[in-house]
Amino acid sequence: MKQIETSSQQTVAIFDLDSTITKKDTYIAFLLTVLKCHPYRILRCGFLPFAVFIHKTGLKDNSWLKETFLGAIAGGLTQSQLDHCTDRFLAKLHNQGIRQKALQKIQQHREANHQLVLASASFDFYVKKLGNQLGFDTIICTRSKWNEQKKLIGKIDGYNCYGHNKLKRLVELIDTSRNNIFRIGYTDHHSDQPLLEWVDKAIAVNPTKKLQQIALNKKYIIVDWGMNNA
Repeated sequence: MKQIETSSQQTVAIFDLDSTITKKDTYIAFLLTVLKCHPYRILRCGFLPFAVFIHKTGLKDNSWLKETFLGAIAGGLTQSQLDHCTDRFLAKLHNQGIRQKALQKIQQHREANHQLVLASASFDFYVKKLGNQLGFDTIICTRSKWNEQKKLIGKIDGYNCYGHNKLKRLVELIDTSRNNIFRIGYTDHHSDQPLLEWVDKAIAVNPTKKLQQIALNKKYIIVDWGMNNA
């Protein structure tokens, strides 16, 4: 991945996606859109409640659960089929699922000529398109796997862009040896604590209870970008 290079003082604004820019989690909402496009696939979902139970017990991690849902609901779809679902999902998301204060903050950074980075644990087949629509300069997210027939496999390509793995991707992107880069991070979730500890200015957006406590202890900035249904 090509690093962000600057010749003078540069600010890089890093935004999480789910429940930071958007009002709610996008992954489940996207998968529900796939089911609306392909209703017969509900027959493949019988195991999913048990999969959630297994995850809750700690026997399987977040990556396994994410792959299990993807494989059951969207596994085997072609690129054109998935693109159709993505376009339908993003149209609805733009209409009622994005925080207006997030859009305002993104615009403020853009007008200040800051580099905009979208860093999400959600999958590339819709995050990249959404990030481009929102005007981000760089997008990092969880990569999906495809087979030789160009059909989606219910697997992650590489690793889940979550927690420490998300920070790893950002470190690959931003040259931390340069002292002329000022990093700002926005997120709602405690899994992004590694990111918030790494940036120069940490901002907790409508934080989870756990991140709220971390932010108070660490003296991070806490902002309210509106209720989930606002």
